Amino acid sequence: MSSVSRTSPTLATLPVDMVKHITDYLDIDSLWNLACTSKVFMEFIQDLKIRTGGYHVDIQKGSYRIELPAEHYCYCNWEEDDDYLIDDLNKDFKDFQSLFPENIDFLRIDPNLVRNFDRFHQECTVLSIGAHPMEYCRFKAETCPTEKLDLLLNNVNFRKGLALNGPKPLVTENKKIFNIDWLLIRNVTWITPEFIRKLKNKIVYLMGTESLTEKDINEYLKDLKSGKIDNRNLQVIGFNTGFGRPRYDREQVLNGLDTTQVLDQTYKVADYDKRIESELFIGTSSANGDIKIFRSFDFNRDDGTKVSVEFMYRTVRVYIWNQDKEQEKEKVTKKRGHAKDTNGPAAKNPYSHHSSPPPNVYNCGVSRYLLPGNIDYLLIDPKIAGKFKNVMDCAILSIVTFRKGLALNGVIPKMWKIWNIDWLQIRNSSIPIPLSMLYNKIINLWDISTITEPQINRYLLDIRDGAIDQPNLSLIQFRKQSGWNSQEILSGLGTVRCQERKIYKLKDFDEKMRMDTFLPFGLDENGIELRDTFDFVRRKDGVKCSVVLLDWVVRVYVWNQMETKKRARGHPEDKDTNDATAKKSCY
Repeated sequence: MSSVSRTSPTLATLPVDMVKHITDYLDIDSLWNLACTSKVFMEFIQDLKIRTGGYHVDIQKGSYRIELPAEHYCYCNWEEDDDYLIDDLNKDFKDFQSLFPENIDFLRIDPNLVRNFDRFHQECTVLSIGAHPMEYCRFKAETCPTEKLDLLLNNVNFRKGLALNGPKPLVTENKKIFNIDWLLIRNVTWITPEFIRKLKNKIVYLMGTESLTEKDINEYLKDLKSGKIDNRNLQVIGFNTGFGRPRYDREQVLNGLDTTQVLDQTYKVADYDKRIESELFIGTSSANGDIKIFRSFDFNRDDGTKVSVEFMYRTVRVYIWNQDKEQEKEKVTKKRGHAKDTNGPAAKNPYSHHSSPPPNVYNCGVSRYLLPGNIDYLLIDPKIAGKFKNVMDCAILSIVTFRKGLALNGVIPKMWKIWNIDWLQIRNSSIPIPLSMLYNKIINLWDISTITEPQINRYLLDIRDGAIDQPNLSLIQFRKQSGWNSQEILSGLGTVRCQERKIYKLKDFDEKMRMDTFLPFGLDENGIELRDTFDFVRRKDGVKCSVVLLDWVVRVYVWNQMETKKRARGHPEDKDTNDATAKKSCY
């Protein structure tokens, strides 16, 4: 019997509908690799017009990142030469846009690239220049002259927000900063009372306002009340004195304003846009822009509009209750496809190129057959949990084997086995977190409304005294956009402040940790440099713990790395094997 040879089917020979069904299972890298195989697939994927949400682009001296947050995708590249670095970024971004034509939602540019500011001509929703000073602890920060900064601000078309982070003061009175919707400025030692009166922004946050006194803010509020402040757009303005500086005196700030104390109000940001959360323009808010004000001191402007003044640690934040007027204006002026919506409607996630998920979207058999391999990173939208049979709430995780890390970005299942996974991240939850039951190695807790300063303080005291047994713990972070009270957190710990340089190297570092935000920025296989820490010792074993305090984050590093003992005596990084030597060097 003669045999008839048959050609094995390939993607190129399959029907279009079947190919489209297969591409539904592919991630960004796989789609890109497929597009590069032939012009046919390149044009096919382009015709799909896949909605991935806007880009986040971050360029620093020596490297850049191109991210698609809606798809949890990140591409990185390194290049020492600044000119080649910018060339590569422009080329790579052009390639990405050829397949996924979205705009830049967030663009961060390193001030250390000041000599190349003339080469940036992008368009974006939010422009961020620099970062928090802690992120520059291992680098020399360049001084950015005003004329160079103005060149960048004039070249880049930022539509909604501007963040001047530093780390050194970024001094400018460029006309564009006075009219952008959202404005954040750090290190505002150069700002005068006259400057803030010229602002026409909607949301303003000024940090490091040591040059502005209580009298300056009081006079500003009085002018706001009488109508002398010509800014009808203003919704929220905040003044933060900066880490380590005294708080504003409430009585001096409110002097002569005839205020009334009000408890438990909810302020709604008019025309709320999720992209405002890409920087610290406002404090903690819900997904629709609601801000909880627990206690404020209210007065009425001469035109009848209510104004609330909130004192939150080192921040004085002023809310103008004019949202109704703004929303009425929006109903009249904003149409579908308005120019301000730089990326159109919100991207659908995670299967953004479907009007609805395909019938077999939860069956991974097809993709495993086509692209064999293990899953390093699995993202599951809580909205689709109900599609899994016999699974309630988020018990979806009970049918998924996650070996190393778990990131719960928006939901908490009632499953206690998650407290034993190596890396744990929880965001935006109102469910109590049992800190004493955490047996993870890396813990990142973001905006957990049930965690307070006294609770963190009690947790640290229990670690010190041995009341909590967490032998695996290497790093735990607590983040809150509205800021922490450091004095309450450190109360009774008996810490020693250490400002000497030291390197913390994470035990069992794994590159897969970078697939979500388990680690602080800058921590890699070579460790991270710590300069200003508050140290204490676990009494049961003498292991040192270092507390790092920033405005919005508290990090606790546990010096339990076994590899430090293997280094040669006198190694420059081996400074922290016991607390006795640490205390000697920190006094």
